[in-house]
Amino acid sequence: MPSTGGTWPGGDLGALLGALHPGLVWRRPVLEVTGLGADRDVRLDGRGLLVLPSYFCWRKPTLLKDPALPCVVVYPMTHETALNGGTPGLRSLNALLGRTRAGILESVADHGVTTTELAHDAGISPAAASHHVGILRKAGLLSTCRAGKAALHSVTPLGLALLDGRAR
Repeated sequence: MPSTGGTWPGGDLGALLGALHPGLVWRRPVLEVTGLGADRDVRLDGRGLLVLPSYFCWRKPTLLKDPALPCVVVYPMTHETALNGGTPGLRSLNALLGRTRAGILESVADHGVTTTELAHDAGISPAAASHHVGILRKAGLLSTCRAGKAALHSVTPLGLALLDGRAR
């Protein structure tokens, strides 16, 4: 189900959510959400959880939360080309930048993120994330805005063009 949509026959909800995004963690009765723009715990309280694929959702899942309705996780539907190991552009982007830097560039493309958030999303140390961000910034793919001790990273137009080109 995570890669193509379809019916989930049951089993380990935690494994299903983890396959959608490492920031979705199920610890009954709480859905922990990290790295999707805002870290939070969602108590389902018997409202249910609806997991929906979307052709228009890309890069990472989106959480729709209304206390009166079931919680909804909308995740990116894999398009045909991705079923065969990704588009040639995606494989080329990974080869050009390396998997970690390509992943960091994708993470930053949706919204500005801090070094700590990038490190968490990529599964690397903050020092390693800072190193990778520095290289991407020197290449003109990321920009950084500092606010006190925090650094907020965002993708540049060149970085977006590179990401858009790999989808072709």
